[in-house]
Amino acid sequence: MIFARPDYLHLLWAVPFLALFFYRSFLVRRRRLETMVGTALPITLTGRAVIRVLCVIGFFLFGILAAARPQWGQKTETVHRRGIDLIIALDTSYSMGADDVVPNRLEKAKTAIKDLIKRSEGDRIGLIAFSGGAFVQCPLTLDYGAAYLFLEAAASGMIPEPGTSLSSAIRTATAAFVEKETKYKVLVLFTDGEDLKGGVDNAVREARKAGVVIYTVGIGSPEGIPLPVRSLDGGILDYRKRPDGKVVVSRLDENGLAEIAESTGGRYFRATASGAEIAAMYDDISRLEKKELESSIFRNYEDRFQYPLAIAVLFLVAGSWISESRRPWTGRQIGLLAVAAVMALPASASSRSAAAKNNDGNSYFAEGKYVDAERAYMEARERDPRRPELLYNLGNSLIRQKKYGPGIRALQQAIETGDDALKQKSWFNAGCALFLMGDYEASADAFIEALKLDPSDLDAKHNLEMALQAKQPASHKQESADSRPPQQTRFTREQAAQLLDAIQEQETEEQRRLIQRRVRPASNERDW
Repeated sequence: MIFARPDYLHLLWAVPFLALFFYRSFLVRRRRLETMVGTALPITLTGRAVIRVLCVIGFFLFGILAAARPQWGQKTETVHRRGIDLIIALDTSYSMGADDVVPNRLEKAKTAIKDLIKRSEGDRIGLIAFSGGAFVQCPLTLDYGAAYLFLEAAASGMIPEPGTSLSSAIRTATAAFVEKETKYKVLVLFTDGEDLKGGVDNAVREARKAGVVIYTVGIGSPEGIPLPVRSLDGGILDYRKRPDGKVVVSRLDENGLAEIAESTGGRYFRATASGAEIAAMYDDISRLEKKELESSIFRNYEDRFQYPLAIAVLFLVAGSWISESRRPWTGRQIGLLAVAAVMALPASASSRSAAAKNNDGNSYFAEGKYVDAERAYMEARERDPRRPELLYNLGNSLIRQKKYGPGIRALQQAIETGDDALKQKSWFNAGCALFLMGDYEASADAFIEALKLDPSDLDAKHNLEMALQAKQPASHKQESADSRPPQQTRFTREQAAQLLDAIQEQETEEQRRLIQRRVRPASNERDW
């Protein structure tokens, strides 16, 4: 059980003082009687007087408890959907920085992916980033907001292994689907199609055997364009060159991408300025057979203030009925009873109003209308400022609008007042926001806190590894990725701290190695 307004509980300190007040009032009354009678009277309390005092004290006691709004019993809304598992693979190789499309290939691809996610109502979405290697950036989820967060973090050169390997992207995506299923699987590749590693045919055969349908979206122009090497301020320093000194010209390989798609029953689309190809592609995908998906969301505690309020009213009625002189009820007593009876109306209306606004915010959030969701959550907080779920929802809506600072502060307030389940979710989402802000150290700390509360959360473990790797120098991220421990079915608190220590020790060792080999031979591999 929790209290939505625990500040009212401080009024309970007044209850013993109220009891002392009644006892002192009884003594004063007894002295007055002694003065009138002229002799000492024994200090006795009649049963009827004791019951009346207890009724008054009980009324105040349970009235305070009702005002504090006790809550228990969580209500979980389960949303049933029909959809498919859709994994989006984004090429983050250096060639995606070419500006033969506006503003460049990578940003154009990210815009198209956002459009695709918006259209994917009911589908589970996953995100893979790839260049010379590939990794799952966002596991399959119905939380489209999380997919947006990871998409925003995608950038050229984010994967240590250079080059472009379509086979790695296809194999990684095939492994990320539910293995036992032979349908409901769609992979969409956003790439310029240049494959520098080979092995695509075998990867496509494996995907087709697993029931994966591949759609490809080509980004760029068939004519090609030289790949610039840019400075930090965006200026062109030089152009990328082959090992023989010739300038690299990156071209869109439409034939290769069309062959990949058609061999698995999918289709190839070329990215255009209007983005009409995304609508056409999803219209084609939506015709595929769908499966039943469900997700449990919007956990809320149920208000139970009605029970202590009803007890308080009963105490008031009993105290008014039990009279030492058995006199009929006065107008004042009837008025107090009426006031107590209507006390439930504002509290009940306020509770329903806050819950209704919260539900409105949840609906807006699910539709991607984060500004409207923020407004609804703020209005709900005005009616119920102490409810931790509202702070959590508000923080998420702010983060989706890239208002990371206010969003993280709202999540921190939810951590201070919420239960363990809400704290774990708040730490996880705060870690994602901090990662997008570039504060990888604080992001890692947040994911560790989330793991302490739920050691079995594999998503938090995966994100922790990403944050720790992002802290390392780019020159030795590859060896760290190769030595990354395999996923476990359970992750203990001690392992979370040990993982942090192990990677820090590895970073120190790598620094020693780099000092010993300052001069490194130039690579003869194609790295764009």
